[in-house]
Amino acid sequence: MEVEITQTLKPLRLLFLTKPYNKQSFVKTVRVCSAYFGGKYFPIIPFYQKFSSKFSIEQGVYGRKIAGYYNQLIENYSVDFVIYDDSLDLEKIKPFISGKQLVALSILEKSLCTNEPSYGFALHQIIPWLRTQEYKYVRSDNRQILFSTTEDTALIWKVLFGDVSKDYRQVLKQEEGLSDEDFVRIDDSNGMEYLHTGYQNMLDIGSYGISADGYDRDIVFWLDETDLLSINNFWNLRALGCNVICVPYRQLANGMLQERLSKILAKYRENRFWHLIIQGAGKDDDELTKSFRNTLFLLNEKSHKGVMYYWWALRYWEDEIYKRADHIGAANLWISTKTTAVETRGYISLPVLKPGFMKGYYHLHVDPVYTNTLSVQVKSNTMHFVEAFPKVKDKDVGLLLRTVSKASISSAGLNFYPNLHDTFVGFTLPQADTLLAQVFAEKKMKIKQSSAGKLTREVLKNLGGIYGVNIFNSRSMVDLLLKFRGGQTLKKKALFDYLERHKLKFHNRYTSKERVEQLIKNKFIRLGASIECTYCNRSSFYLMDQLDYEMKCKVCENVFTVPSGDPDSIVWSYQGVGPFALNNAAEGSISVLLTLRFFKSSVMTFRYNTTILGTTVLEGKEEKMEIDLTLFQQHDWSASRYPDLIFGECKTDNEFLKEDVLRMSELGKIFPGSILLFSTLKKQLNREEKRLIKKLANALRVGNQFRPVNPILILTGNELLPENPLDGMKKLEQHKVQAYHNDDSLGHLCEMSNAEYLGLKPYRQIIEKRYQKKWKRREAILKK
Repeated sequence: MEVEITQTLKPLRLLFLTKPYNKQSFVKTVRVCSAYFGGKYFPIIPFYQKFSSKFSIEQGVYGRKIAGYYNQLIENYSVDFVIYDDSLDLEKIKPFISGKQLVALSILEKSLCTNEPSYGFALHQIIPWLRTQEYKYVRSDNRQILFSTTEDTALIWKVLFGDVSKDYRQVLKQEEGLSDEDFVRIDDSNGMEYLHTGYQNMLDIGSYGISADGYDRDIVFWLDETDLLSINNFWNLRALGCNVICVPYRQLANGMLQERLSKILAKYRENRFWHLIIQGAGKDDDELTKSFRNTLFLLNEKSHKGVMYYWWALRYWEDEIYKRADHIGAANLWISTKTTAVETRGYISLPVLKPGFMKGYYHLHVDPVYTNTLSVQVKSNTMHFVEAFPKVKDKDVGLLLRTVSKASISSAGLNFYPNLHDTFVGFTLPQADTLLAQVFAEKKMKIKQSSAGKLTREVLKNLGGIYGVNIFNSRSMVDLLLKFRGGQTLKKKALFDYLERHKLKFHNRYTSKERVEQLIKNKFIRLGASIECTYCNRSSFYLMDQLDYEMKCKVCENVFTVPSGDPDSIVWSYQGVGPFALNNAAEGSISVLLTLRFFKSSVMTFRYNTTILGTTVLEGKEEKMEIDLTLFQQHDWSASRYPDLIFGECKTDNEFLKEDVLRMSELGKIFPGSILLFSTLKKQLNREEKRLIKKLANALRVGNQFRPVNPILILTGNELLPENPLDGMKKLEQHKVQAYHNDDSLGHLCEMSNAEYLGLKPYRQIIEKRYQKKWKRREAILKK
């Protein structure tokens, strides 16, 4: 089995918890972040057991559960470890942070003054390597490293330039041969000059060599230098990877700052696709804000073009749909990447990727110091193995992967955390059934593969994998195979006549003879002869290896002589093989495989896919239900999201019954957020099917998210067996809303199918009206 692995070297990403509205706690955390590799991208979050009224209003977190707030931040930033201020009570934090290791800030502070900083690398380890890369020769641009200090009260300069503790400053002096005079004092008089003239400050040093792939958005952030929450928000927006231009109140008239603002405004003034986000930390109608808007208006050549004012906090703590609405998102951080193809039976071992500045470090440091993230693409006909990994608790990842390495699963893939002496990453690629069993085990349930699933898997193997499913490329081919149900035979002339009549409906150029050979090769049909018994005059079908001069009649069981003198009376015929000889259309395997083909090779360009064919769910020893198809599906452009869990009920021509709909409803209750798929090869649902599924869809249209609690997806023969392979989405795309599609392509696919086959209005429109009312209530509160 060949496995293609993309391996990415990343810095660790730490999330820091501080005391709310406590400048001392915030400054202490900034100093640690400033000393660490990647520290510019470490979010700093005030920890609440219960949100204060001020925080709720200013951040717009009404109604959000605190545990959901912190865990969503961990997901959005792809956090590896959570660091907490020692002044916080660890036992009070634990209930709100699920699945991540909690580390005291004091551990990082103490380790900085050694050559083995915990959970990452420090500036003094990076600077010698940086000097060989950037400052080996005299630079024509006179760019220099800037070591700086600031007053403890000057928070704005600390977050713009970085700041380190006195103890760690001594380490820098010793390692770099510096004196007090080499540390420039930054304040209001010189801050903008040093910021805008190309110096490489401590935060820049800590992010050297790190690429941030994400939304790549520019944000102008207008803030009050004395407001801790505004400064904290600025830090966290920059930690997303956005290019945030900070505009402090007292610096608005600064010439260098205005020149930079003029350049960025010109970049967006005639941009038809993007606008410049203006983030305000205050009310839209106060005097300072009006002065700021007037300054921007003049700098933008007396124009409002290209800018959008957001006077609310950008929602970086929300899920993907809200972040897209605000045009922000956490960047994927990486240092280097490589792709490797390996031949394996399941166990994979790879040399770890290491940062360049690690050369020469041989300490037996056991804490993780960087990350290797792997994405896996399996090239196998069986589809037994996992490609798309759902969210799994960190403590369970080692068992799932059978690895001794410290590991986790994030929306980006498999994360391994080497220490300084690790040289290889080793793990066992789990099978899809094992992964699904673990998912159901969390719900106190067990699974086993159903007989229908085993049969479908064998059909897929005989086809040579997912691309072999293209043999069912038209309704004509499916109808042909259905003719063999129940052990029926088809005479040679009837078969070839059918193929000739329908040859224009097949989506390939095989001759009838080649098509028959293909059906035999894939074990769909087999050749034999229909011979009439001379005793009872009944014809029976005999396979090639059963033919002889004397035959036993399958009806009367007499032995008769084959009419060898009259060979024309022997009729060459074909019979279905195995699943295609059953009475139930190969137990639905055709519709299951065509549904799978849609997700693997359709115009939707889905990327990674974990497939489980046919599952029986057990509650205790009792069989609770069967699931035709389960998918963990990840879209090509949403590799930063966890895959969607899809449960499929697949029919060939049979109707969806009440018990089918109830079964899917129960799955939705067990797995909120999962997509419930109804797939059929019929072109339309009948009235009763539509009534049953529509009733379920309406019942699930609840919640505050931009998806229903369980989206319903309907696929028919229009999508699975289109007359033109390029028109598979033709019926659904007449309901397409491009903005919704860009935000959530799979969720919008569900909405398009609901509009076409159930006549339902887009759920997004309903939820947006709810949020309009919510924002009006919020504005009323702010005006009081």
